[in-house]
Amino acid sequence: MSNGEYSYPRISDEDYRKAVTQFRLQIGGILGILRMYGQGDYVDGVIPAIVELAEQFGMRVRGKPNQAIYVEPPYRADD
Repeated sequence: MSNGEYSYPRISDEDYRKAVTQFRLQIGGILGILRMYGQGDYVDGVIPAIVELAEQFGMRVRGKPNQAIYVEPPYRADD
């Protein structure tokens, strides 16, 4: 894999977008329970951060060069 080749088949951009959308919807479903406790605004802000982390993780484990896995937290405790 050091020669730039990957051991998994590349999917089309359309299939990739569908997979990301499905992932985003699943995360929303999992975190949806927090809406019952008034945390809906936080859920909406956290979902994109989780998706970004998942994309970075996927690239890193497949050997694509990227920086450390990190996303700026969408909220701070003092917000």
